[in-house]
Amino acid sequence: KGFPKRLILVRHGESEGNIDPLLYGRVPDNAMHLTELGYEQAVAAGESIKKVVGNETMRFIVSPYVRTIETFCGILKAWGFEGKAIPWSEEPRIREQDFGNFQEPMKIRECKAQRRRFGSFFYRFPSGESPADVYDRVSSFLESLYRMFEKSSEENYVLVTHGVAIRVILTRYFKYRISEFEMLENFHNGELVVLEFNE
Repeated sequence: KGFPKRLILVRHGESEGNIDPLLYGRVPDNAMHLTELGYEQAVAAGESIKKVVGNETMRFIVSPYVRTIETFCGILKAWGFEGKAIPWSEEPRIREQDFGNFQEPMKIRECKAQRRRFGSFFYRFPSGESPADVYDRVSSFLESLYRMFEKSSEENYVLVTHGVAIRVILTRYFKYRISEFEMLENFHNGELVVLEFNE
């Protein structure tokens, strides 16, 4: 069967950590909720997806972080899908880059300064990951995804994920050089990337 019509990548809506980085010192990254604006962005992302896919079939693959699950719920609300069966699964391999456990603001600032000198792709945060580590797990995920494409009939796949993960997926898919990855900026909260596949 081959590829679906589209692969749509969605960055989660604005989270509490996006507006108050000090929260990372006491709330685990995976537990950050969306803000009110973030939820509105999720619903708006759902409306945008609706315009792109119309009545075609969809499957969602969602990072297990609270903010991505909440974004997924906002997307479904736009579709009026609440409570309806829609194929979806959680996928830990598309979670956010791990910046360490509880992130001490002063330490993170030092690390980010170091990262600028070191190069962002290979710089690994203490007790965390580098984008190179994310690349490895995303590569494994994409292999699984291609196998899923072979077996399933959905016309659209939607990944609800994070800024670094989206940049890494695009780097892997388009075979960008590392220098090109370093030039990519994070997409905005609730922003979509639509990859259309030829028949």
